[in-house]
Amino acid sequence: HAQLISDLAGNEIDLAITLEAQDVTTSLVEPGVPAEFDRFVVGECKLRVLVPHGSSADGTDTLAARSVDGMAIATINRAHGVTLSEAVLRELLRLNFKVLRPPEGDAVSVMRYGALMGVAAVDLGWFGTVSGMSVRDVETMDLRTSLVVLTRKNELRDGVELFIRELMQGGASDKQS
Repeated sequence: HAQLISDLAGNEIDLAITLEAQDVTTSLVEPGVPAEFDRFVVGECKLRVLVPHGSSADGTDTLAARSVDGMAIATINRAHGVTLSEAVLRELLRLNFKVLRPPEGDAVSVMRYGALMGVAAVDLGWFGTVSGMSVRDVETMDLRTSLVVLTRKNELRDGVELFIRELMQGGASDKQS
């Protein structure tokens, strides 16, 4: 995330598409989005859990908070940004999951790891699901993720302006400066 911000500020890229934890704008080590950028929220997804088919957690649509106490779960690393990974970790620890760190920590690899190892996995909501796993809500798990497009203010090339116009017509929320 920090590299995307730097590249956007340095005119290396015209826009950045990121995943963010809703209502979490900064971390201890990663800066927030600078004021000179516009943010367009494309959509939001609730953080959920993938559970292996046939597991005890597979029998209900919503897992009780007490049922995940001590449950092993594979989670993302900083591949999607420090702020998002910290927010997800805080939510998992709040619910007392036993957090596992797979060798590869992007969202898709985490889901595949969960299926391969027969453990629960974090589902950010944006990458579909994997064979052998069921998607479940968890009571009191409130974290949501947002798909966000960042642009520089008033410095858009024609192609970027067209992209943003199409995005807004498709239902993205108004820009947030």
